Amino acid sequence: MATFLNAAPLNAVTALALLSYPFLVYLLLDRVSPALMIVGLGILGATRIATGSSIHHKHRTLLLVLLALFCMVAVLDARWEWVKLYPVLVNAAGGAWFVWTLIRPPSAAERLARLANPREQFDRRKSAYTKRVTQVWVVFFLFNGSAAMYTAFAASTGVWTIYNGLISYLLIGLLLGGEYVFRRWYRKRHFAGIEACRSATIS
Repeated sequence: MATFLNAAPLNAVTALALLSYPFLVYLLLDRVSPALMIVGLGILGATRIATGSSIHHKHRTLLLVLLALFCMVAVLDARWEWVKLYPVLVNAAGGAWFVWTLIRPPSAAERLARLANPREQFDRRKSAYTKRVTQVWVVFFLFNGSAAMYTAFAASTGVWTIYNGLISYLLIGLLLGGEYVFRRWYRKRHFAGIEACRSATIS
């Protein structure tokens, strides 16, 4: 029986709230205290981590502990800069995991590809490609996290909201779309002959 925390509606609502978090901060800036926003962020973040089916239980525990420590420190200080650091934390966590998979392969891109298509076979060439994709994402996380840090401390709340609530997602979409187009070209160039030989052998 599915538990409450594993309910799909809860997961969807939490994900939507976190995606729209920059705009929630902008709308609630003069209406609630920073401490209350941090508590709300902590609840949303903990729920998201707890319902993340792709997160290993060891990593889930570590993320929950780190989130609790961050929220405790942020509540004690209670400044809006802490509230604005959420996008930085997301990029830091994502970048750290991608780097970890480069140290302990398979790479993040290969793991995600295997989850999406369990039947696909990965030879050295495919693994090398997914490793390079993972490295590109590490660079993106570093850039995006740095930009989020800058907007949190050196820009207005409006600029912070537009970058982290819109521009950042557009950049992610461009990277995903660009990688998809490049991957199709790459597969056609490097694997079309192999697939043709396999088909001829089978027939």
